[in-house]
Amino acid sequence: NRITTTSEEDITNALIKLTREKKKVIYFLEGHGENSIEETGETGFSTAKGELEKIGYEIKKLPLALSSNFPGDCSLLVVPGPKAALLPNELDTLKQYLDQGGRILLMIEPETRTGLEPWLLNYGIKVENDIVVDRVSRLLGGDYFMPAVTEYESHEITKDFRYATFYPLARSIEIADSKPEGLSLTTIAKTSANSWSERQLDQSEVSFDPNKDKAGPVSLAVVGSKKVMVNSPVEPSDSAEDQEKTSSSARELRLAVFGDCDFITNKYYSFSGNGNFFLNTVNWLTQEEDLISIQPRTQVPRTIQLTPGNGRLLMFVSIILLPAIVLFIGLGVWLKRRSL
Repeated sequence: NRITTTSEEDITNALIKLTREKKKVIYFLEGHGENSIEETGETGFSTAKGELEKIGYEIKKLPLALSSNFPGDCSLLVVPGPKAALLPNELDTLKQYLDQGGRILLMIEPETRTGLEPWLLNYGIKVENDIVVDRVSRLLGGDYFMPAVTEYESHEITKDFRYATFYPLARSIEIADSKPEGLSLTTIAKTSANSWSERQLDQSEVSFDPNKDKAGPVSLAVVGSKKVMVNSPVEPSDSAEDQEKTSSSARELRLAVFGDCDFITNKYYSFSGNGNFFLNTVNWLTQEEDLISIQPRTQVPRTIQLTPGNGRLLMFVSIILLPAIVLFIGLGVWLKRRSL
């Protein structure tokens, strides 16, 4: 593609595309109430789709329940917040794909039953039935139900990453007590100590109960990898014996699990480091680690996220308090001049 501007972002993206042999294909799962990659409203993923395409990925949709075969060109499958449970055959297909060295990014919303919760225990990852509450987020422009992460565990995804990330209405993702042999798991994002895992979801009031809730820091994202041996057919030949032979090759399955999908919606993608953290995760999953350190400066509108309380305060100050001050000052000046 021809470069039509001289912005740092466009030049960087063009160079990325030139250095890649071919486009890798990312599939977004659909059919379970997931938000759409075509939706341009606040809840859609069109911004994330566009940013992935800028750095050379091809994006496709995958209605897995209607597919007889898993696509052979899939470099990464994204499961973006299903609202309904996946069918047993879909879960079996995901397991077969992952165990053959596949790559999956799962984003699981709180208060949903997707079938992925018990499925992930096979890979040493526990999805908690909770909501993460964070006092620090309020100080950074969010609210108590938008946990913030400012410090990250050491990993290729988080190398030199210095941005805060925010996760609107998230659940916690933990490393389970037991995991398969050879599987390496890392918690890459944790909240501060001023947060907790709220597990009394049937209560109208949210408050920390040390007997039932879990004190922070709380894990919001876990990634894992494992070397696997994959059987594949040998090069075709005329020999009937060769046609039945298979060869083994080493691959690495990679998996990332987040307790939220809203952080990459159009509304929040450009909020602090959310978009960059998502791209870093995708680039690691697709083994494009060289792209992790390349974070083009996307020119996006600067927006201020206000809590309802801050919004009311701003309205009071701008509409009532400031005009009242101007009125009283003017009245004082008028009275003083009149008395002269």
